[in-house]
Amino acid sequence: MTEQTLQIAGFAVAFLTGMVVGFAYFAALWRSTSNLSLREPGTGTLQLLLGYVLRTGFVLAALLLAMKAGASAVQIFLAAGGFAIARIVLTRRRLRQD
Repeated sequence: MTEQTLQIAGFAVAFLTGMVVGFAYFAALWRSTSNLSLREPGTGTLQLLLGYVLRTGFVLAALLLAMKAGASAVQIFLAAGGFAIARIVLTRRRLRQD
């Protein structure tokens, strides 16, 4: 394989990894917020806070792993784009279901 092919493959892996992390993040967000309207007021606050901390920690850990692996700024940008596209895909999917 040529150097250019390897670089494009690295970009694709970064984008797909961003999408996977995004899908996991937003699926967990949906799970933690989907039943809020059914709960009594004031209940579930700790669960929401814990979910936020875990989701954010997961994304930051993925970012740290990418940086430790030597990801370039372009790869980080592509991963962020994949993360954002995962949000759009999941939002549209949820709207179609409702």
